[in-house]
Amino acid sequence: LPPPLHASTAAQFDATRRCLASLGFGVAEEARLLALLAAVLRLGNVAFDALEEVQGCRVAESTRPALRAASSLLRATEASVESALVSTATNVAGETIQRRCSAQQAADRRDALAKAVYA
Repeated sequence: LPPPLHASTAAQFDATRRCLASLGFGVAEEARLLALLAAVLRLGNVAFDALEEVQGCRVAESTRPALRAASSLLRATEASVESALVSTATNVAGETIQRRCSAQQAADRRDALAKAVYA
């Protein structure tokens, strides 16, 4: 019989860690790399709800823990990551204009952030 999936996964993770060490990654670098990968996974769990009273969206309450974890792993404040996802700012003639994003736009911004972190 093949080993249980978790044993195989653990062995693969150990092999990955050995590969990182052979490439010269130290313990701190490995931890940072794994934190960034975890942030990408957590970002993927963030969802958005459309606002009813005004145009725009907000982070769905049920996914706020994922936003909190991703923000922490990215070493950013939850408020700054949320703002970057649900709104956009434009400078026009020296004045900053902030606009709320739709839920679909926020999801696109979330995906773009995850791709940028992963790259």
